[in-house]
Amino acid sequence: MAGISERAINKIQENRNKKLLGGYNSIPFGLKRLEQFVPGIQKPNYTILTANSGVGKTKVAKNMFVFRPYDFVKRNPESNIKFTVLYFCLEEPDDAFMQSYICYKLYKEYGQRISIKELRSQLKPEDKTAVIDEVTLERVNKMLPSLKEFEHDIHLIRDVDKPYSIYKYCTEFLEDNSIGDWTLSPRKIWMPDEKKTVTKIMRDRFIYNHPDHYVLVVVDHIGLIHPEKGQDLWEAIRVLSSRYLVNLRNIYGCSILVLQQQSSEKEKQQYTYKGASIESKLEPSLDGLGNCKETQRDADEVFGVFAPDRYEITEHRGYDITQLRDNYRSFSILKSRDGEANLRLGLFFDGAVNYIAEMKPAKEMNSDDYKNVLKRVGRA
Repeated sequence: MAGISERAINKIQENRNKKLLGGYNSIPFGLKRLEQFVPGIQKPNYTILTANSGVGKTKVAKNMFVFRPYDFVKRNPESNIKFTVLYFCLEEPDDAFMQSYICYKLYKEYGQRISIKELRSQLKPEDKTAVIDEVTLERVNKMLPSLKEFEHDIHLIRDVDKPYSIYKYCTEFLEDNSIGDWTLSPRKIWMPDEKKTVTKIMRDRFIYNHPDHYVLVVVDHIGLIHPEKGQDLWEAIRVLSSRYLVNLRNIYGCSILVLQQQSSEKEKQQYTYKGASIESKLEPSLDGLGNCKETQRDADEVFGVFAPDRYEITEHRGYDITQLRDNYRSFSILKSRDGEANLRLGLFFDGAVNYIAEMKPAKEMNSDDYKNVLKRVGRA
């Protein structure tokens, strides 16, 4: 059996050969500037996405880590990538998740911008004619086969919200669905009762049956897990992250995405700090992670999302927020174990259709660029 050194070198060679033959060593986000620093969904890997409450971190996460990668795999069957998501919906009902995907597909396939509330005919409750139109309804019904395919690969999991239950669900899914199998190796074990060392055949490594099968585990969001008996929330989050999610990454080769809110104390600082420093006090930070800061130690990458419009900030890192308003998000790399940190880029954000796109650097933005953003959301 190959040792650690041999496995490390073999992986370097394998990845090189795969890329030279036109393959992929990650699933791209489809965000070209970001991919210069973070290539996409990697395995194994652990990412935290953090933001203040109400900023749209779930919408950013769904677009970046689910919708775009899923679309990439479907559009590029020659990539030979299999993509499975175990999405623990602790905040959003599973049918609402699917409806958000429908809104995204209507926008991508038809250029139709419609929110979930419009899709559900929930606006203008007194107006009985304010319902989804027949053309849209027909488009949605035509999506059913592709939605069933999506549901086959993207597993939306409800009512599993305790640390060990989440871990057990993931390990049983991996082991019971022919996704992989264990290699076995002899190990010397000290038996204290017998006061001797014995050799036992034990599990060594979990090997995927399909070499390019990516299994992404998403916890949205970690502050909503339920502690086990005798735990408080801090301890539950620490155990879920440091023991179970790290095991899923290190032993089972999973990709991990955790959504974690910034501490509520972070937002209160807007009333305390005045002047130019207010932005740096409000923007997401590693120290601002809510409920349990220990998670950052486990993560390979930590991303932050910031919405300056909600604080009536008129200019942010060169972008004119008076024009972009809530359709701008600042995306930052707060930690990158294998790359550069403290990097930021501007994102166009349309929460109605769960859509994001990279914007030009602020210094390259002109009046036409701002107008184009406004046209996309009907504010031209």
